[in-house]
Amino acid sequence: MKISRPIKSVILLSIVFLTFSTNLRTTIGQTYTPDKFNSETLSENSVDNRNIAAVFNEYTFDFNYDSTKDEVINACNELIVFDKKSNQVLYKKNENKEVFINGPMVQLMTVLVALDYLSLEDSITVTEKQIESTPKKDGNLGLEARNTVTVEDLLASMLIRGATDAASVIVSEVEKQAAGESIASLMSKKALALGMNSSDYSKCDGIGIDRVKTTAIDQCLLYLNLIELKSFSQLVEDSVYNVKSHTETTNLNIADKIKTNVPILLESSKFFNPQVSSASYCEVNSEESMFAYFYHVKDSNNDKVFILWTNENSNSLRLKLLTQIANTFQNASLIDITQKVQDKLVNFNVSKDSLTLGNWIIPEAPTIFVRYWQKTDSDQDILQGTFTTQDSSVNEVDLTADLSTIVSNDDGSYKLLVSLFVNKLELGSIMLETLPVDDKQNTDQNENAIQPTDKVNDSHEDKIIPSPIIYAESDETTTASAMSSYGWIIIIICVAAFSLIIVIVGKTIKDKMGL
Repeated sequence: MKISRPIKSVILLSIVFLTFSTNLRTTIGQTYTPDKFNSETLSENSVDNRNIAAVFNEYTFDFNYDSTKDEVINACNELIVFDKKSNQVLYKKNENKEVFINGPMVQLMTVLVALDYLSLEDSITVTEKQIESTPKKDGNLGLEARNTVTVEDLLASMLIRGATDAASVIVSEVEKQAAGESIASLMSKKALALGMNSSDYSKCDGIGIDRVKTTAIDQCLLYLNLIELKSFSQLVEDSVYNVKSHTETTNLNIADKIKTNVPILLESSKFFNPQVSSASYCEVNSEESMFAYFYHVKDSNNDKVFILWTNENSNSLRLKLLTQIANTFQNASLIDITQKVQDKLVNFNVSKDSLTLGNWIIPEAPTIFVRYWQKTDSDQDILQGTFTTQDSSVNEVDLTADLSTIVSNDDGSYKLLVSLFVNKLELGSIMLETLPVDDKQNTDQNENAIQPTDKVNDSHEDKIIPSPIIYAESDETTTASAMSSYGWIIIIICVAAFSLIIVIVGKTIKDKMGL
């Protein structure tokens, strides 16, 4: 059968449209997109996941560090301290080490996924199938078949006590709302969307019975995103939660109150810490670590999140450790001194033998931090990103070259180890390097491209060229632009295809009517 030219055009355009749409789906396929959104979205202040990941590749130096802190820090196998005020990782220890979690820690991800599909006000009637295989344990809500409970009550019992019966019902309901997609799949997609690239939820039951492989930094990402949700914070703001589904006439079998299993949240506990606004805990029972804690310390001076694993067997000592860790870091802050170091590099040159080298850069480290441990009796305080004191010398940042470390590379570049001084106090070393002599890329892009200086000329004036800006531009703009281009192409193709269809239909009608 011979196909007319207009029909051929429509077919061709359809193929092109399908190709572009497929590529578009592939491009955005890594983004977690639930079928139903009933929860509030993350606030504008939600944490930048890429920023967190980047911090771990940067130089961080301690200022005014007290070695007595080591004993407390060493009691933690893994430790992450995140300062929400500066949106930076304040301290890290074994942050990428493989660890395992179960119970309430796993349920944190279950809750986060559930909030994409369920509203707190939703009511669920429990079925026998949903709870038949749920292990009986302390902290369960006490659910039975035909109980009608709110999503809020179910999630609260999971967050506060790690209730497995509530988790089982939530998992069942979420999978139903997600058109039968498994909770493991949903949790894996969510982890990917949050940048939790080292966590394996592929075989997770969402209830916390099975262990999940993860890292401290991944769990930090999860917890930071959770506490940005109002629905989460309102469920954990009180140490004792009143179950709304329990009344004098209904659901008498379920608990009427849920008390936290982390005593630092209980005013009646000797370990009570009024700074802690939320906390989660579980026994991990792995070879590496036995216990894991997540908690959020927030008051007028602090807004920090702590993620730690420990082998401390004594419950009292573990709870004491939480307070000690919080107190250790309560006056710690991060100060970005990158620009101050960059200013020093502008005129920083090194002479050895007959060679003078300038135009040094810091490779693979876009930011330099000073982790400042404030001392109340100190007369040299560094606060809020700046050096603040009446003595201007406190603002001093210096670099001292170790000439013995100069190394010449095959590409014509050089490496050099320098010591960093802040307020005349040596904090550590930084590796510098020059760009290759034949680096044409920077030359083409910028007439002030960095190149190693040659030998001192007759006028003894070395050409020291300012270092380039070291903050790389985000790929987001490019990606967004590309996505926008795809969108316009698809729209144009659709319009063209629709126009052709109209023309063809009109021509067919005319032919049949003999017009």
